[in-house]
Amino acid sequence: MKYYLTAPEAREPSEQPIADAEVRSAIAAGEIEAAALLWPDGGGDAVSAQSLSATPPPLPPRVPAASVAATPRKSSLAWLWWLLGITAGAFVLLVVLAVFSLQKVSQNALLDGLAEKPLFEDRKPHQTKWQPNENYKPSGAPDQPDGEIFQLVHYPAEGGEMTAYLTPDPGDGKKHPVMIWDSGGWGGIGDFLWDEPSRLNDQSARAFREAGIVLMCPSFRGENGNPGEFELFYGEVNDFLSAIEYAKGLPYVDPERVYIGGHSTGGTVALLAAVSGVQCRGVFSFGGAPDMLDVMSDGEGFENTPYSIDSTRDHELRSPIRYTHYIQSPTFYIEGAAITDYVAAAKRMQRIAKLKEVPFQAFSIPNADHFDVLTPLTQLVAQKIVADTGEQPISLTQAELVDAWNAINDISLHSELSRWLEKGGDLVAIFDNLEDDIGATSSAEIDLAVTAIKQVLKGDADSHSDIAELAELVDYIGDEELSEEFLVKTEKYLLGYIERRLDREERSEQVESNCMRIAGSFGLLEHPPIQPLLGRLAAMEVAPDDPNWGYLFDKIEDQSETSEFILQAFREAAPTGVVAEELMSEVNNLMIDAEELTISHPYNTEKGGVALEKMIRANGDETFHATLSLAFVDEPLRAKLLPLVIDHKSNAIQMEAAWADAKNGGAQGLKSLQDRCLDVNYSNKAKRYLRELDLAAEIPAAAQEPDFRAKSNMVAWLLDEQDGPPLSIEQIDKRELIWPPFQKEEDNNKEPKDDEEKTSMAYLFEFTYPSPDDEEQTITAYGIDCRGAWSSLQSFEQSPSVLELYSHFCAIETNWDIEEEGDKISDDIAKQRLQEANPSEGWGE
Repeated sequence: MKYYLTAPEAREPSEQPIADAEVRSAIAAGEIEAAALLWPDGGGDAVSAQSLSATPPPLPPRVPAASVAATPRKSSLAWLWWLLGITAGAFVLLVVLAVFSLQKVSQNALLDGLAEKPLFEDRKPHQTKWQPNENYKPSGAPDQPDGEIFQLVHYPAEGGEMTAYLTPDPGDGKKHPVMIWDSGGWGGIGDFLWDEPSRLNDQSARAFREAGIVLMCPSFRGENGNPGEFELFYGEVNDFLSAIEYAKGLPYVDPERVYIGGHSTGGTVALLAAVSGVQCRGVFSFGGAPDMLDVMSDGEGFENTPYSIDSTRDHELRSPIRYTHYIQSPTFYIEGAAITDYVAAAKRMQRIAKLKEVPFQAFSIPNADHFDVLTPLTQLVAQKIVADTGEQPISLTQAELVDAWNAINDISLHSELSRWLEKGGDLVAIFDNLEDDIGATSSAEIDLAVTAIKQVLKGDADSHSDIAELAELVDYIGDEELSEEFLVKTEKYLLGYIERRLDREERSEQVESNCMRIAGSFGLLEHPPIQPLLGRLAAMEVAPDDPNWGYLFDKIEDQSETSEFILQAFREAAPTGVVAEELMSEVNNLMIDAEELTISHPYNTEKGGVALEKMIRANGDETFHATLSLAFVDEPLRAKLLPLVIDHKSNAIQMEAAWADAKNGGAQGLKSLQDRCLDVNYSNKAKRYLRELDLAAEIPAAAQEPDFRAKSNMVAWLLDEQDGPPLSIEQIDKRELIWPPFQKEEDNNKEPKDDEEKTSMAYLFEFTYPSPDDEEQTITAYGIDCRGAWSSLQSFEQSPSVLELYSHFCAIETNWDIEEEGDKISDDIAKQRLQEANPSEGWGE
């Protein structure tokens, strides 16, 4: 076929037609436009160049048969390819049908688990069999709000009035959106709803009230003194719905802009409210439990189940997923991806919602957990609520949820320090916000911290608590090599800071606290350059109540290199005062318990001796510890200082001096302890000291006599209770008794265990002690020693008989382990039991 490029009426006689192949090449090369018209040679309608370009070129002309050489014919395999094609097609069809069938089976399995009736209709015929669970402890009255952030209100519910926190009327005459929020955990509402929250677990729902949204936080039955009992996601749903109706009726609330939500347990209640068919603008369940059958499958659940853990029906009636198809309001489920069980159940719930065409979406936030979703995503939801005009349903997307979470939680020490170095700000607040992410994980972050320290020190460091905050970064470094790198790189600046502050005559409490925070960080990691500074801080009694002293001294717990490091810090300084008391207390206890000493006492030096003498002569609290320390110093020093305390005016100091001397073989100390064994006021303590020194054989025989031992036991008890010995004490009776406490009547004749005697010696004592209200008055009371001494310290209007006293003590002992008041016994019942158990006793009545 050939074509002309011009119409017949405009064609020149000299024009020649162009072959089909050439036309196609020209069209492909763009030499002929696709819109151009071509006229076939021989006449006919014009065709477009575009149509020719889309038409394949004609096949080459068939070669005449006569010109083709005869060749043997090969057998054709076309039939085999057709067969394979048909087989493959059939296989694909079978796969498609199988997938479709599996999808139908899966869908049917999802839908088969759905309830046939709405939540409350399904619950109506069920009677839960409640049973007590001691793991649930109802909370008391709610904390009182200040009235500015929240007011304490009461809303009507089916079981009576329930308490709630409610933000007050803004007073602008407008109708505002409202969020009814149920926080996570158990125990109702409290001050956590207005206290400063953690970024990683903000249970306060503050994002809503800070966005100008009315916030109501209700508590339910059994909580905060409300009527009713804890029911675990049952009656609480009814209370939540009552709170919603109450909020709708508030004069400053727009009833068309009501939102509900909650976290964890509160998220479960919100989800159950959603599937009950609640009408509102939006439901937001943060980490609720979609399927309580899953939760309870381990046989423990939340460990506070108020009904039988084996009651499948009770679990079903608390499972939101079974009622998904009854959702009417837009409902959003949000959980951290780390909580795989809840996320999986929520995704199943979303599949059901899609099949049933109800408004439910489930979102799983990568890298997030059950708690850290709250701070960023309640803020996002609050923004959505404020922007919700009512024209379109509120919406959330995965992308904006992830972005909101990352904006707050995707932070590091490096990013925050870099930002602070560039823009400044409150470093304390920045570090508080970092929380668990505060630890340095690289040399680059340590270098940033060093830069920050140098920047702080350019100013007046007395006014900067930032320096101590930066020093404490070392406490959050998990890697030992990085910790050492931090100490080495910062010691010049931080220890220099301490030196300069100590050199000033005046130091503020803030500066002293800063110094101790830095010293604590360096000392706890046993950085050698801190040793002389610790001693100097102790000698100057810098911040004596600072907990860092306690942290350091707590490391003195065995004879180790760590203990030696701490003790070495104080040998040259030999401090006195409050810090010294704490130090000596830990050191002395360590050395008392040691079977063999391998470290020396920090005051066993010439300077230490001077400090000990100063503390002994001070006759204050430190005298006791200084005296005991004499047991662990060398003989010349002990011989010099013991005479100052061996005859001290204080019996307590005398006994410590005697112990210190006897421990080192001193005859005077041994004699002093033996004499006190025979003094009923100090006998028990003196005997204990001799036993500690492996000198039990030196206890006088008279101190071991039963009557004397019973009286000394009674006095020892009174010393603890009355802070001093009795004015007088007299034994008024003793006898061998089948002694209670009886908790049941059948115990009267119960055979004793193999390791206990059937009878016990009981001793009664009458004693006097000063009246706590009037030192000139004395009180007479009675005590007993029978398998242990004690007294009710009760005075009697008339002198009681021996039987009355035994009965009185018997009743008290019996009632000690009885919790219910109705089960406790009276003195008269105890008397009857005593007489029945000891019929042969003559009671003198």
